[in-house]
Amino acid sequence: MVTQRGRPAAVLESVEEYERRLERLELFEKVDRGIREAERGEVYPNHEVMRQLKEIVFGRKKVPRQLDEVSQKRPA
Repeated sequence: MVTQRGRPAAVLESVEEYERRLERLELFEKVDRGIREAERGEVYPNHEVMRQLKEIVFGRKKVPRQLDEVSQKRPA
């Protein structure tokens, strides 16, 4: 901690710690946004989310069978 006239004025930290802190803050902001969206009823069924994730990750490539099976299993 850096002081000025005996009072805390700034904090000195490594670049690595600063970047970790930013990553955590971004994660907390995303979780908070997700909670607010869920409270407003802005949610999506699991099978739709899995389908979109597979498209993002695999594009038009063949989807591994294990992932395809997971998205097909829906709770009764």
